[in-house]
Amino acid sequence: MHDMVEAAMNENWGVIRAHIDGVDQIITGVVADGVALGEFDADPKIAGPCIRASMIRFCHPAIIAQCHDMPQPTLDQQIEFVLAAVRTR
Repeated sequence: MHDMVEAAMNENWGVIRAHIDGVDQIITGVVADGVALGEFDADPKIAGPCIRASMIRFCHPAIIAQCHDMPQPTLDQQIEFVLAAVRTR
């Protein structure tokens, strides 16, 4: 599975672009909902892709494989950081 995903990414398969766009739409929607509720203070169209980019190490197969033993923030620490970035102050 890892090899197939890596090949798809290296060859720029349309399915990879569609997946990234879908993830961005989901995250952007969550941020927009948070803004509408007064919980977040961020531009959803900017925050969505920024949040995806900040979380990439948890889902990119090559980064997971190559960086698993490097000291990095935990998933919980990364989520708290992202939420702090978009929370209403």
